[in-house]
Amino acid sequence: MKQAIKMFIWLTFVAGVVYPLFITVISHLTMPQQASGSFVEVNGRIVGSSCIGQKFTKPEYFWPRPSATDYNGLASGGSNLGPLSFTLRQQVQTRRLLLMKACKVEDPKAVPPDLLFASGSGIDPHISVEAALFQVRRIVDARKLDASYVKILENMIQQSVHHKPLGCIGDAYVNVLELNVMLDYDTTVPRKLGTAAS
Repeated sequence: MKQAIKMFIWLTFVAGVVYPLFITVISHLTMPQQASGSFVEVNGRIVGSSCIGQKFTKPEYFWPRPSATDYNGLASGGSNLGPLSFTLRQQVQTRRLLLMKACKVEDPKAVPPDLLFASGSGIDPHISVEAALFQVRRIVDARKLDASYVKILENMIQQSVHHKPLGCIGDAYVNVLELNVMLDYDTTVPRKLGTAAS
């Protein structure tokens, strides 16, 4: 019995104190920004985290991927709906029609897949470059900018691209919060309609 208690105390100390402290120290030394929450701060105010997706619904901002948990970080997860699910087909069709109307496109195939399907986590902060470019016309129209700003926003997206790790794993992507902060605070984009945290 005494041996079991000693083992319990020892394992609790190692697994509950030593290991978490070791991982915390290593993470702060090797990736301090991520270890601190990847917070995005604007004018001294935290507007979000670059590693947690948040809800943007206003037409003058980039929209993120759909979320099965309504972007609730405490209950992150996928919908668990399979490819044969009637509910999933209905959700995708509803999203497709909404995006086609908002972005003024007539071809259903023009809507990028990552704007139709929720991510596995429900809080994915990234979208594909294609999905960001797809939304440019809507944002320009919503901000009442002239057509020349289409190219300006497209360039902004290209400059914000996070490329494939090691050049061969995954796809290039952009961070939705970072783009929306740029929309509000980049001097090349006029008419600041609120803040990206709204």
